[in-house]
Amino acid sequence: MDETKKNGRFNNLKRGFTIIELLVVIFIMAMLAGLFLVNLAGQRVSRNIQIAQNQLVSNIRKIQSYTLSSRNVSLNQPAEYYLMKFDLNKPFQYTIQAIYKAGTTPMLRDVEVVKFPTGIRLATVTPVQILRMAPLSQQNPAYNNGCALLAFATPFARIIFNNGCGITSPPVVDINPGTIDDYGRVVNFSINSETYSASTDSVMTITLSDVDNTLTKVIKINGITGLISVP
Repeated sequence: MDETKKNGRFNNLKRGFTIIELLVVIFIMAMLAGLFLVNLAGQRVSRNIQIAQNQLVSNIRKIQSYTLSSRNVSLNQPAEYYLMKFDLNKPFQYTIQAIYKAGTTPMLRDVEVVKFPTGIRLATVTPVQILRMAPLSQQNPAYNNGCALLAFATPFARIIFNNGCGITSPPVVDINPGTIDDYGRVVNFSINSETYSASTDSVMTITLSDVDNTLTKVIKINGITGLISVP
């Protein structure tokens, strides 16, 4: 074989990658990129649900301190109750509210709507549970009205829970016997009774999750001690 043929064969061997080799490389790169994106998405979800938990605890403590200071909410009217409304029909947010003029014509005012970080919501199973520290006959059903209230009352930021958040004539809170609404139950609360949805000798458990239900975070509020915990 002459020198020209030898050089030609050698040059053919050095020409570059074959199509199959390129496809294999692309496939491996795509797999690595996919694994990276899945891991990144998982880290983002974990970070967001931790942020949501921290933010909720911070806001609970914030409205508790607002109640202690009787912070004004409207036309120099001091709030007599600060509340958080958790509504299963709006699982990606919760609402901070205030009641003022409670002794005459109680008025309800939305202070702030807080949205959870992207991909985080109230859990789809038992998102809010109110469990009384009382005989079983006086237990409130867990989240039976699809909505719940966490309230702090002046002057000592007493905690009141209510299993329901219906209101008769917004923004006026109905406290009249026979027509009393859920906010009125908070205002009128005086004793624990199985005939009322409001209670203070209870523990409220709020459960957050991601939209795929792969991660959960829990916040517990003890109505007697005032302790807010994240077990």
